[in-house]
Amino acid sequence: MKKILVIDDAEEMRSTIAELLNLSGFAAVDASDGRTGIRLAQENSPDLILCDVKMANLDGYETLSAIRNDRSTSKIPFIVITGYKQDSQESSQMGADGFLAKPFTSVELMRTILSTLGGEPEPKMA
Repeated sequence: MKKILVIDDAEEMRSTIAELLNLSGFAAVDASDGRTGIRLAQENSPDLILCDVKMANLDGYETLSAIRNDRSTSKIPFIVITGYKQDSQESSQMGADGFLAKPFTSVELMRTILSTLGGEPEPKMA
């Protein structure tokens, strides 16, 4: 089962994405801030990271930079989530593998994830 780390300081957004991922056959791990997200990425080696840009303390760009500069996490695909279209180019220049603009639908989220991971989620085992 593919593991996806969701980093977002908005609890409702984070829990909604995590629930959708779990229902779609992924294992979701979530973090409420960038520092926790970095630690969880190092501990859990997720297959993908979804990260909001606008967060207190450590924003999405700082989180992306720390992920890319750590040998143990540098190759993990990283998708930036933001409400600002202008963040798309900056995200790409900083090494993000994808970009998702808020508001987005569950279909757009899954399409972005699957195109980044290449394929379908593995079915859940009962």
